[in-house]
Amino acid sequence: MKHSTRNELVLVARVLCSHDFSKRQRLLRWADALERRRGRQLRTFRGIEHEPRKERLRARMRDSPLTVAVEDPVLFSAGLHSDDFGDAARFFRLSHWRLHDLVCACHFGERVAAETIALRVRRLANQAISFAAAFALLVVAIGGAMLFSAAMPSQAPWEVADRQLPHHEAD
Repeated sequence: MKHSTRNELVLVARVLCSHDFSKRQRLLRWADALERRRGRQLRTFRGIEHEPRKERLRARMRDSPLTVAVEDPVLFSAGLHSDDFGDAARFFRLSHWRLHDLVCACHFGERVAAETIALRVRRLANQAISFAAAFALLVVAIGGAMLFSAAMPSQAPWEVADRQLPHHEAD
């Protein structure tokens, strides 16, 4: 029996994925797919931010960064089944404004290099981890402050000091 890597299998078969990717993993996979198309000029959406919500959700652009994402077999098997704006926003767990920043002509013009979008998508994925790390640090800091305050005397320091000093009455 011949053994093949996952990358080799993708070339000859549809690879199904039962793993639920995190937002960061999905974005990194999209960035990888874009980087594999280095040098390719992709089409951008024009005025997507001005479209009514219903039209924006259904908006599609052939040969766009979203097309690259849906063509990736791993992203497709993980649940990205179309290259429309709404499906991509849902799948990548991005707000419409955030996705707009990645695919709209107002940021890049009519066409953009795949590696330019890959860089932005990768930066966005790394921001997600930075936010999570900052949140974890905040939780630890609050927990530490609560423990420190529990270990302190219940009276204010000046009240304790006042009781220890002898009171002298004036003559």
